[in-house]
Amino acid sequence: ISAAASDPRINPANVKAFNIRSCLLVPLVYRDQVRGLVYLDHTKRKHVFDQDEVDMIKTIAGQAAVALEHLRLRESVHQKELRLKEAEANEVLYKERERSEAIINANPDAIILVDRDFNIVSFNPAAERLTGWRASDAVGRSCHEILYGRKYSPDECQTIDCPIARAFRGEIAPLKERLYTRKDGTQTWIGGSFSVLRNPKRRIENVIAVFRDISEEKRLEDAALMDRELKIAREAQRSLLPKDILEDERVKIKAQLHQARLVGGDWYDYWIDDNRLVLVIGDAAGSGMPAALKATVAMSALRAVAGMAKDIMETIRLVNKTVLPSKLDDSFITLFYGELNLDSLVFRYVNAGHNDPIWIRKGKSSLFLPCENRFILGAFEETQLGVEEVQMEAGDRLLLYTDGLVESRNSRRVPFGINRLIRYVNANSSRTREALVEGLFARLIDFTAGKLDDDVTVIICDII
Repeated sequence: ISAAASDPRINPANVKAFNIRSCLLVPLVYRDQVRGLVYLDHTKRKHVFDQDEVDMIKTIAGQAAVALEHLRLRESVHQKELRLKEAEANEVLYKERERSEAIINANPDAIILVDRDFNIVSFNPAAERLTGWRASDAVGRSCHEILYGRKYSPDECQTIDCPIARAFRGEIAPLKERLYTRKDGTQTWIGGSFSVLRNPKRRIENVIAVFRDISEEKRLEDAALMDRELKIAREAQRSLLPKDILEDERVKIKAQLHQARLVGGDWYDYWIDDNRLVLVIGDAAGSGMPAALKATVAMSALRAVAGMAKDIMETIRLVNKTVLPSKLDDSFITLFYGELNLDSLVFRYVNAGHNDPIWIRKGKSSLFLPCENRFILGAFEETQLGVEEVQMEAGDRLLLYTDGLVESRNSRRVPFGINRLIRYVNANSSRTREALVEGLFARLIDFTAGKLDDDVTVIICDII
């Protein structure tokens, strides 16, 4: 919906309250069933979502729907496992009551037997290890004091949705997870299942509570979920980048990005607009998701304003204003932005705190592109930057890179460094773009033994 205010399907009150200008809604569909909804909106201006944006969101929505369905199925399997455990525990207690204490004491799970007054009748060694209470101190006490740190009157439970109280009422009450505080004040995540013992008249006399320390399982689940989310984020982030190769009769470009994690803060962009080549490389401070979010904001903002701004400085100022409100901790962005006139070969650029690109000149020695004013983006409201200008010639080559290249260290903590980079460039300046980039990464991987601590991006731009 590009004009929400005029669309009868949108509640006018919502349009006014949330200042919706345009929006995009994509269902989360799994096997022809809608599991949820992704909703995006623009509040600053009307926006027509193009097919690339729709396709990207549909891809993310499809992956999210599958992930949600997997979680639901896993929960179903978990419930079945809990019911099976309860059934097995009941069978053992009914058939082998004489041997139950030995079985309980040998069980690695914490088992607590509770009577109708909510007092503890039995407390196995695993329960001692889990709770920090000795069996001699726990038996006879209220189970609520052990579980919640509070004393309750007999036949009374003041904890909302207490699984033991629910079990006494005949309800199935598994405890999926709960942060438990031990007697010494330390905390751990526990899960539990609960079964009952009945007298010959089928009246519930006891509840058997089986607790497990699930801290490691929860950590692994969280890590697996995070890994899936990061993979989705990685694909979304990479979908915003241009292709690795640009082939034009006037310029040719080869780019390569190596991320130290699934997502990172390095990014690049380039496109040709009439007789102008726009060349961008940036680096959000840090790594991982915070840097990736910052980089994505900057990348999207620059693409959006580059075609509307009057000149280079206005483009940079607008990007800075966009990045500034999304400030994460003390993060910032370095950026190199350049525009090459493909007719005159005049290259105008702004260096916002980024590494100086290397200008490999045909028939002449290589040098760094000069820059007098540097100012990082996303740290301050006003930028103190200036536009630089150089005259290039056919046959020249630009090498742009992020700091991960020169700051990568070997096992002795020695950085790769600018000098090593310059020596490599001078010795291999006649090689093709692809060979130069691949050789540089091979040299870096060999230098660091394959252990890169930061994202590394390299762009080679040849002027034909």
